[in-house]
Amino acid sequence: ASVFHGFHYFVVGVTKRSYILVHGITYKNQGLFAIARMFNDLGGSPCYTHVDGAGEFNSEIAQGYFLHANTSPVTIEAEHWRNGPAERAIGLLKGHANACLHHADAPLNFWYLALPHVALLLNVLRRARHPSGSGADSGKQLDMTVYEAHFGVRPSFASLVVGPFGCLAFVVLTPEQRSARGFDKSWSPKAIAGMFVGVWHNARKNIFHYLMYDGTR
Repeated sequence: ASVFHGFHYFVVGVTKRSYILVHGITYKNQGLFAIARMFNDLGGSPCYTHVDGAGEFNSEIAQGYFLHANTSPVTIEAEHWRNGPAERAIGLLKGHANACLHHADAPLNFWYLALPHVALLLNVLRRARHPSGSGADSGKQLDMTVYEAHFGVRPSFASLVVGPFGCLAFVVLTPEQRSARGFDKSWSPKAIAGMFVGVWHNARKNIFHYLMYDGTR
């Protein structure tokens, strides 16, 4: 279902520090666009990119894109374990997003609203690990969250306010917003109520966007 966002699929990326990125796509052949957005979120392409065996990631066009982005795609048959971090992330995202939807009694077409919200929570709450292949410390937990390992700073709950997905939320309207809605200056509502549908994190600018659904569309 894609009533609100137009997406039917999603693409997940995981960095060496276990930082999760997720982007939605309407058609499977748009997978490269999602990868390009992830590279933009990361501030540039990594040296190596492990991708699965899907045709949209191994076509001549895909190979040309990866060459242009200065990254080497790695797809090795019979070594599917290389995609383990991404597949585990997909399992976590789907499981927790499903729990959010059912706990909030939200429509299933809110699935893409729940996914980035869950990804942010996983990045903020999980502990980071040493990348695989880093010697004796490979896989060991670090004394920091995935978010801190990625951005270099601890997540601050002074700027990040997270409520339960689906809870009641209010948006306080500015005078300009009230005027645009035709509200009376003195007697009309100062805020509108709705359903909190998660936080979308702009990873490139490290800005949090709080989403609310008021039932108007």
